[in-house]
Amino acid sequence: MKRYLSKRKGLFYFTVVLILASDLIIAGSTVLKQILVDAVLALDTKRVIKYIPLVVGYALFSGVIYVISNVYQHLFSAKVTDDMRKTVFSGILKRKHKDFSTVNYSDYISALIGDLNIIERQYLGMLFMIVVFGANLVLSAVLMFCYQPVVAIAAMTGAAVMTVVPMMLGKYLGKLSKEYSQKLSGLTTCLTELFSGFQVITSFGIWNHAKSNFDYCSSELKNAECKANGMSAFSDGLAQLLSVTAQAMILTFACYMVLHKHMTMGALVAFLSLNQTFCGALSMVLRSIPMLHSVHPVVERINAFADYQQNVGGKEPCFHKKLEVKNLSFQYCEGKPVLSDITLTIQPGDKCALIGESGSGKTTFIRLLTGELDGYKGEISYDGVNLNEVDCEKICRIVSVIHQDVFLFDDTIRNNICLYDEFTDEEFIRAVKLSGVNKFIDQLAQGAEYRVGQRGEFLSGGQRQRIAIARALIRNTPFLILDEGTSALDAKTGLEIESELMAIPELTVLTITHNLRNAEEYNHIYSLKSGKIQQNKF
Repeated sequence: MKRYLSKRKGLFYFTVVLILASDLIIAGSTVLKQILVDAVLALDTKRVIKYIPLVVGYALFSGVIYVISNVYQHLFSAKVTDDMRKTVFSGILKRKHKDFSTVNYSDYISALIGDLNIIERQYLGMLFMIVVFGANLVLSAVLMFCYQPVVAIAAMTGAAVMTVVPMMLGKYLGKLSKEYSQKLSGLTTCLTELFSGFQVITSFGIWNHAKSNFDYCSSELKNAECKANGMSAFSDGLAQLLSVTAQAMILTFACYMVLHKHMTMGALVAFLSLNQTFCGALSMVLRSIPMLHSVHPVVERINAFADYQQNVGGKEPCFHKKLEVKNLSFQYCEGKPVLSDITLTIQPGDKCALIGESGSGKTTFIRLLTGELDGYKGEISYDGVNLNEVDCEKICRIVSVIHQDVFLFDDTIRNNICLYDEFTDEEFIRAVKLSGVNKFIDQLAQGAEYRVGQRGEFLSGGQRQRIAIARALIRNTPFLILDEGTSALDAKTGLEIESELMAIPELTVLTITHNLRNAEEYNHIYSLKSGKIQQNKF
């Protein structure tokens, strides 16, 4: 947490200064109350009239400072939480595809929302409570010592003993917080799957299974929440009990001191007020510290997402001479090779096809070429530069991939093609025409500004795939990969689009398919079977 707190340390220190100022003013008002009570008991009207406005003024001023400090506490918490959320999201985006896929999407969502809410509530909130009540504790203890050292020492000794028991609960509370975080992630996973598979649920009538699955995950979360809240309530109650016990003991001792003429009545009133502040502050500190410790497992989980590191080369990728693959082998699991000893060369302007049945490793091969996967054996190089030495985040500048499974954002057709980059009208029109998108947007009242709905639900499969083709073409990259990129189109339309792409002489095309329709247009055709590749001649 230190890195997030230090980023906002100026705001933190300013807020702490406001808190301390408020506490000092309150402490000063306590002294004034003691003077005022002694003046009343002495029937000193002049002193009473003199100090009443000061007491009222102190109270009003401390109230204003308290409101301002409270506003800045919430502002600080909001900013730190926002910093954490952005850092975690950035860490998730840095993940390679293989690492990203090993974690359920709902775990990412749970971390960005649920875990950060826990941190904001139980860490950042408790942090300022410790500062506020810690300051109250110190100031009241100092003033109590000034009024009556013997009673103050007794109060300090009792406080030290009372601190031990609640502190012992911190580790167990941390375990319960971690369990709650896991169950929250489980419920998020359940909801993600059920909503994503809504069509399957309704088509096959498996509502009972969906409901029982949700009920189970919801009950697990409820049980974890009850245990965490129950232990937190026990910790709070214990702290309150110790505080009340301390107040009673100190009150008894203070009254004894007054009866034996060791304290004035005004000093007793001030001392009891300070004692109440001291015990209340002690109670809050005892409640806050275990809560603060309980968040550590959640912070560790957050940091695991935020601190993701990958080996990123510093060289700029380029494709002017050739893409060369030598003796490439890859496996997801030990002893189960997906690709074995693949060697091929693709030069600028080549039109290549890779044919293979489903599960033969075609998509894996693409992910290796684009740097999405690592851990392979052999060599992949662009213009003689090894892929391991290249900044893989910039591969998209030279390679565009048209996937079979098209994802569209809930936005306009234009934004789904441009993907929020700036392109000229000429570039947009060219991509729309080459992909055939113009054939259906011309029929829409909103044209390119038509919103496609969640995941493109307002469009047909063929229309979605045309948009995917357009978003690749508009980038005008020198290398285009079609991973079954026209499979959702009818045979005639798919053939037309592929032929138009083949007619662009400077464009390098690699078509991945299980059914090649226009073999005569390719100058290199490869077959992939059982992880091995061979060149075909047609």
